[in-house]
Amino acid sequence: KGNSSLAFTKYRTDSSRCSFKLNFGKYTDGGTFHGLSKLNLNSGFADISYLKEYLACELFRRMNVPAPLCSFVMVKINSKGHGLYMAAEEEDSSFISRALTGDGTLASDTASQNPEDRVDASQIVLSDLNNHGF
Repeated sequence: KGNSSLAFTKYRTDSSRCSFKLNFGKYTDGGTFHGLSKLNLNSGFADISYLKEYLACELFRRMNVPAPLCSFVMVKINSKGHGLYMAAEEEDSSFISRALTGDGTLASDTASQNPEDRVDASQIVLSDLNNHGF
């Protein structure tokens, strides 16, 4: 997964379990697994109950809010058991085509990965309100 989850796992928890991202199109153009191009295997390092992500996704779906597919999985690598993980759909083009219809804007927060590039969201909201006469 990303550097932040690796650092959090290594330095802030007692766990050595890392999360994984499976990219089914890495070596085969257009490769998918049950229609998913990417799948995240979350180790639960920040949620020892393993329930927060699953319940949030399930709640959103029941309220007709687009949410990634997710499920509990037991992970084995080379016949060695690595335990329980949360498999969650990547929010990418396959998610968009499955979960969303019509026109709209999909925003992604890529700047927050670098602390120097972070934007103060309150300034954006205030600026937007000022531009609309509030």
